[in-house]
Amino acid sequence: MTDGRSEARIIWQAAYEEHGVSIMNFLVSRLRNREDAEDILQETFIPAIKATNALREKSKVRPYLFSIAHNLMVNLVRV
Repeated sequence: MTDGRSEARIIWQAAYEEHGVSIMNFLVSRLRNREDAEDILQETFIPAIKATNALREKSKVRPYLFSIAHNLMVNLVRV
């Protein structure tokens, strides 16, 4: 039996494994800086994890993560 936290952890671990490399490649190709891309990749999952209840459809996870990553990248470049 798993509790809600364990389920969420499993879901987001799977999301990271499924989409993390693609998001990282996207960020590195735009930023040309691996360290910044790694930071943004980590930061991308924070709001996504907090919005777990809003992301009930698996098909919406990837675009949501890319949207967050893109917005964080834009904010970084603007500074």
